Parts: sequence; structure tokens; C-alpha cells
Amino acid sequence: MKNELDQQDLRLRQYLLGELSSDEQQLIEERLLVDEALMEQLLIVEEDLIDDYAAGQLSPQQQANYQKLYLASPEGRQKLQLSRILKQHLNNFIDVATPQPTFWERVQLGFAQLFSPTALKAAAALLVVAFGVFSWWAFLRSDLSTAMTALKTAYSEQRPLEFRITGFAYARFSASPTPQNQITTAKLKAADNAFHNLLDDKQTAASLHELGKYNLAKRNFDEAINLLIKGLTLESNNTSIQIDLAVALIERGKLSLASGQPEQAQGDFQSGKTNLEQAIARSPSSLEAHFNLALLHQTMKNWSEAEKAWRHYLTLDQRSEWSQEARRFLEIAESQKQ
Repeated sequence: MKNELDQQDLRLRQYLLGELSSDEQQLIEERLLVDEALMEQLLIVEEDLIDDYAAGQLSPQQQANYQKLYLASPEGRQKLQLSRILKQHLNNFIDVATPQPTFWERVQLGFAQLFSPTALKAAAALLVVAFGVFSWWAFLRSDLSTAMTALKTAYSEQRPLEFRITGFAYARFSASPTPQNQITTAKLKAADNAFHNLLDDKQTAASLHELGKYNLAKRNFDEAINLLIKGLTLESNNTSIQIDLAVALIERGKLSLASGQPEQAQGDFQSGKTNLEQAIARSPSSLEAHFNLALLHQTMKNWSEAEKAWRHYLTLDQRSEWSQEARRFLEIAESQKQ
């Protein structure tokens, strides 16, 4: 059984490093869809892989594969940094071999060293290490946190929608999605499993919001709208839920417009606009709400309103990567207005 487990760990490590054939990768991915235990084992193997990379124990080729596939994501870099910090703290307090004192010497030294600065420093450092390990364990074991981290990481290089989903860092948008690598696929499947488990839990405004964002990213707009409306019913003043509800309505409207249903599209666009304006009234400095409202005007070809909205957005955000997109949209609105 132990050898079988070791072999499975090895194959999962090869999967994460992109060392398997496409057929072998597909077999593992199919199992990950239905085998929660295997998904948990994958996460454990992933943590071991991070530790080995941090300790320089990978081969040159594995190291190159790891850097290409893993360190491209913010979460991967964060995990590696934490692993190095914990390793450094632990190394600082490895016992050094010293001559053993006699019994009475140990008694005398014990009282003298009990409250020494060195002992207090060591205790504090060990507390930091313990807290870090506990926090990281809690992070990995929290379904909601793990699911959202997996979802955000999977879209860290290319965002799923042109409109902004609250809490997502900047990533470029392309109407032609790039193929997913092994780690992205695994993260999305981990998110699928974790969000599926949330459906059975007691639903709060927070869990309904995250489930709504998950469906929004997966382009299940009707389901996202239902969940976000439920979440907003529980917390009517939650600006973030209202912004994401607006995005779901607008994206559904875009689909209706493309399928030749302009009246339904205009209804969703107007509902989205109302929600964004209410969110801005409640939180005037919300960059996500202002960006999405300007992009809605752009989508509806209200060029004068779009120009005005983009100019206002750029007074709030002048240097981020989102602002670079805003400037490009502003140029389009100005040229179309003329």
C-alpha cells in the first residue's frame, strides 16, 4: 500500500510539472473530477513540491518546469515565499551539539535562562512559526477560501469577463481564451469541488456572493443572478454584491443582444446600470463600479456618456493596469463620438 501511494504521489508530481503524456494527463484530470480524495492528495503533493523547490532539491529540468508552470501565478509565489520564511525560522533554532552539563548545572542554568532575552526571542519566533503553520493549514482547509483562491489563480493571467468581478486582481481580457495548462485545470477543478460542497452548507450572504462570483466567472449568468439576488436580500447594503449582480445582468444582456433579442438585452442593461449607479451612490470611490459603468456605456454605444465616465474613472485611478485599459476605451469613445 505504501509503495502504491508513493507511486501515485510520483505521478501527481509529474502531472503538476507537466512531465506526463497528454493521454496520461487526461486520465488524471478525469479522475480528479470524481475523486475528492485524489484532489486532496494533489494539494498535498503540490505543497511538497513547493518545499522541494524552495530547498533546491529539484533537478534543473524540474526547476525550469516549475518556474514556467507555477511561479506565473500570484498564489504560487505567495506559497513559495511562506515556505521559505518557515524554513528560515526553523533553521535558526536547530539545536547545536554542545557538551552536556551536569544535573546541578542544568538546575542553575534553568532558572537563569528561563526569562533570558534569548529564550523569549526563541519563544516568540516559534510562536510566529506555529501561527504561520496554523494559518496556512486553515487556509488550505477552508472550502470557501480554497475555492476562491483556486478560482482567482486560474484566471490570474486572463480574466474570464471583460467587466470587472469584485476582488479579482487585474488580468488581461481576450475574446479568444488561451488553452489551460495542467495547474490551471487542477485549480479550476479544485474550485468546482469546493463550490459544490458550499451548496450543502448554510447559505450566508458571503457564501451566496462567492457562489455567485463562481458562476459569473464560469459564465452561468442566470444562476449567478439568482444567487446574487439572494445574497443582496440578506445584505441589502452590500455594494460588492450589487456590483457583481450588475455584471451578471450586463453579460446576460450581451448574450441576448448577440442572439437577436434586443428588448431583453436592453432590460438587462438598464437593470445593470441601475445597480451600478446605486453602488456608486453608496460607495463613490468604488473603482470596480465606475469601471463597469463606463464599460456599460461603451457597450451600449452611448459614446458621450462613455467618454464622461472614463474621464471620471481616470481621476480616481491613474496608474494601475486597469487605468491603461480605461485610456484605450476613452480613445475609442472619443473617436466614435466625433
